[in-house]
Amino acid sequence: MHRFRHMIHFFVFIILVGLTFDIQKSPVTITETSEIMEAVKTEDSLYKEIEMKAEKYNESPEDAYIDNVWKKT
Repeated sequence: MHRFRHMIHFFVFIILVGLTFDIQKSPVTITETSEIMEAVKTEDSLYKEIEMKAEKYNESPEDAYIDNVWKKT
């Protein structure tokens, strides 16, 4: 019996995986839809306000440096 302990564990594992795997409730299933949803609405007032103020708040990137206290910055 001691020799087959590893095989028993393997078969119990396979049975548990088989019982918990349900293909009908899989989050990966692809549903067919005819329309594609837009991620951003360009007519939105908030989007237009962000576009107008983007130039004001846009900053150019700075090169990284090594600080004595904060290390990599």
